[in-house]
Amino acid sequence: MEKSDKDSIPSNEAIIDELTKDLENSCVKSEPEEQSTQGVSSEPDFDCEEKPPEKDFESAIKDCTKAVELNPAYLKAYLRRAQLYEQTDNLDQSLADYKKILELDPGHSEAHHAVRRLPPLIEEKNEKLKEEMLGKLKDLGNMILKPFGLSTNNFQLDKDPSTGGYSVKFNQGNT
Repeated sequence: MEKSDKDSIPSNEAIIDELTKDLENSCVKSEPEEQSTQGVSSEPDFDCEEKPPEKDFESAIKDCTKAVELNPAYLKAYLRRAQLYEQTDNLDQSLADYKKILELDPGHSEAHHAVRRLPPLIEEKNEKLKEEMLGKLKDLGNMILKPFGLSTNNFQLDKDPSTGGYSVKFNQGNT
């Protein structure tokens, strides 16, 4: 790594280049396939469809974050981090990075596509989490109410569309 003259600290460009190499090496090398006789290179290619171990994602995200800290206008680091966040199902962070890419380069097509594609995925993920949370709360409620001969089925929740709040009604006949 190149060092700048001041205090033997690596230059920003050298750090960014090294981080870029690390990110490029995070893809998994695949074995070269049998090639036809059409003069196609037998070099091994890189298959980024295979997911590296989770710690590799975390490391790559940290590397991208460091590159962005060193150079806040480093578009490639934002793009790679956004892709890594999406692969690790951190869709909110991915969307934030894609929006930052559009601030830096308003014509970036991949970022435009992602900004349109991710919000419905985020909403779907949040709905699944909400349903899972409500199911677990219902199970907890049933565990607490069971000694009293009640269940969460004895209670009806009605959502008020104007405020988004809920009102609770008790129905003794439902068990």
